[in-house]
This record gives sequence, structure tokens and C-alpha cells, in this order.
Amino acid sequence: MTFTVTITGDATPYEVYGGLTAATHYLLAKIGDAGAAWRGLSADDKSRVLISATRFIDAQVWQGTPTTPAVGGTTLMWPRAGVLDINGNAVDSSTVPTNVVNAAFELAAIFADDPDIEGQRDAGSNVRSVKAGSAGVDFFVPTGAQDGSASVFPEIVERLIGQYLASGDVTASIATGTTGVSQFDCCKTCNTSPCTCNSFNRSWPF
Repeated sequence: MTFTVTITGDATPYEVYGGLTAATHYLLAKIGDAGAAWRGLSADDKSRVLISATRFIDAQVWQGTPTTPAVGGTTLMWPRAGVLDINGNAVDSSTVPTNVVNAAFELAAIFADDPDIEGQRDAGSNVRSVKAGSAGVDFFVPTGAQDGSASVFPEIVERLIGQYLASGDVTASIATGTTGVSQFDCCKTCNTSPCTCNSFNRSWPF
């Protein structure tokens, strides 16, 4: 099933994930600045941020390939064939995962709160060494979304759909401390440290 929105003065529909009615219902219950920002938008601007969120999702490099022929005549990147979830199970190739739809809604609210976030070039770090007392971490190479070593999404969106992204380069690092055991977060996709799934998903740092 496809969903479209229109903007006043433009009769051409834009295809989006989930649709405006479902987005409004989902975000009605969202607390915080992003939820309030969405609810304060005009109908046209709600459509605009949902379009932007859909485009942002479609611009990423995903596992698998778009279903051919396109299910329901969609022009979007989902549904897809050949996608595995975090547990290694095949994702239904005939429907858009609920996580993808909800991620579009979350992104739309974030864009409503701060449209400039969409234009950030990267979500990585060029910091080589971080230390706190006797514990520290050294990155052998900088982390960056452009080379696949850091998340391109805000954390709430990463948790929903980061598992479906195609694998990127892994940022090598080493942790030091008095116990010899790393206390830093492990990969959010495979839940191990060091990462074993070649994605090492991190949260968007803002």
C-alpha cells in the first residue's frame, strides 16, 4: 500500500512512508521538543517534513534490493528483498517494516524541531584519543558517517532501522583501563564488542 501527501499549490502527490494520518496519530503521543514541534506545524509543513524524512531514509544504503516488480507500484526504497533483521531473520519483502514507517515519523518530528539537522554533513568524530582518569579509548582512524563507521541517524531512528543498513567500514579502537576490560558501549546491531557484524552502530552525537 502506498501513501501520498500533497502541498497547497502543488497538485502532484509525493509518496511518503506511513502517510500523514498515521504520522499524526503516532506523534500525538510523542513527548519532548520534537513532538511539540510537529504538532505545532501547519498541514503543509507536516507534509514537508514527512517528505524530507522519507527522502532521507531512501538516500541511505540498505541491505538487499527494492522489490521487483515494486509492490503496490511504490517508488520508494522499501519494501526490499534480501534484508535480514538483527536476529538474522528474513524481513518480509512484500511490506514496509513497521520500524521503517515509525523511523520516518520520528525523523519528521526531529526535522520539525530543527530543519538544519538534515543538512549536517556527518555524525562522526575526528577525536583520536579520549581519556577519563585511568580509562581511555584510542581510535586508530576517525569515525565518520561518510565512510560507514558512524551512524547517519539520530539514536532513536538508529535503534529502529540501523539493523537494516548495509555494512560499512569498522572503526578500529582500543580501550584501556585498570581492569583491562572495555567499559565502552558495544555494537547496537550485533550486541558485541568488538563488533562482529561489520556495522558498529553508534548514536548520533547531539
